[in-house]
Amino acid sequence: MGCRQSTLATEPNQIKKSKEADDALEGSPRVELAPSQANRPQSADGVRGTDSPRDNTFKLQPIPPFAGGPQVGQLPAGSGKSEKKTEHAVVAAPPPAKPPPLRRLKSALKSASKNFDKPAGIGSISTKRTVVFVLGGPGCGKGTQCERIVKEFGFVHLSAGDLLRLEVKKASPLGKKCDALMKEGKLVPVEITLGLIEKAMKASGKKLFLIDGFPRAIDQAKAFEAKICRPDKVLFLECPKEVMQQRLLKRGESSGRSDDNEATIIKRFETFEKESLPVIGHYNSIDKNIVSKVSSVPPPDQVYKTIQEILRKTLEAQAST
Repeated sequence: MGCRQSTLATEPNQIKKSKEADDALEGSPRVELAPSQANRPQSADGVRGTDSPRDNTFKLQPIPPFAGGPQVGQLPAGSGKSEKKTEHAVVAAPPPAKPPPLRRLKSALKSASKNFDKPAGIGSISTKRTVVFVLGGPGCGKGTQCERIVKEFGFVHLSAGDLLRLEVKKASPLGKKCDALMKEGKLVPVEITLGLIEKAMKASGKKLFLIDGFPRAIDQAKAFEAKICRPDKVLFLECPKEVMQQRLLKRGESSGRSDDNEATIIKRFETFEKESLPVIGHYNSIDKNIVSKVSSVPPPDQVYKTIQEILRKTLEAQAST
């Protein structure tokens, strides 16, 4: 069967269809070119052969490549990929990258918010942590007041002396060294005491810390500030030496503490006046609002009322920042 040319000219030798053939073809469905027909022979003017006498389909010519650009159906050199070459392919710019899913953005924002304003100190401590030091001479009543503070405000109470005595009780090499120094009324090296406090703070997982009996020297104060943080409040319990001595001797009758004897008490007073009192001056020089002096001579209930008011104001100020 012949084919109709794109010029609509009829070849001289074209065979005319009979009326019977026309009647047979009329009403038949139009036959679309299958993919395999793309390779049929074509005439000189570019028109492919077809089984349909009314098919005037023209062959599309390939689009020439852009000057200096990659050839049709080819990827840029060095892409390391290959692509099947087609006659009508057009090189186009890659589609824009899809934006990250909303859930991924939310996750990133949540992660960033957790680390915002994170302190340079202990990573496990909350950014809203509050640290209060309770300082004062031996026998001024630090332990008594700390018990009430913990009960009302929920602080984690860390006593430097208790942590050291616990280490002594373990009878470890470190504990034996601490025991010898404490019996002589001397200060334990700052790296030991600070290490025990830091370990206890991490283990608690809390954000309110009440630390008594530390720092007892300026180097301890500076080491705590450098490694952990600056305290939010320093409670200094003032008490005359005579009153403190009477309390310690009475406590020694039942406490069983090795440092609650008269000879050791005198040495402890000397160490406090020489090493610990300058710590109060150190914090006053940083910020006069950090230190709050409270007389511990009155009965414990009266002393606590003063401390209670100070801590409420401190926590309110922390909550507003």
